[in-house]
Amino acid sequence: DPLLESYVVRHQGLQRSETDPAAGLALLRRSLALRSALGATPQVAAAQAALAPLLGEDAEAAVLRDAVALAAEELDLVWLRI
Repeated sequence: DPLLESYVVRHQGLQRSETDPAAGLALLRRSLALRSALGATPQVAAAQAALAPLLGEDAEAAVLRDAVALAAEELDLVWLRI
């Protein structure tokens, strides 16, 4: 089940990022890809929100933060407003 896998790898990615940032980012990117492939917009936004802070202040992080803010507004996802 790709959606279930996306939750597992996101959780693993957040944990792994504490000890191995590159591996953590790879897992978080995998979660985002799985959710995007399914078209699960609220879950995509949550994956973007998890990934963005680990990227620092680069352009990709800014794009992700903007996408999260847009999805949160459009879908009224109060829990994702940043």
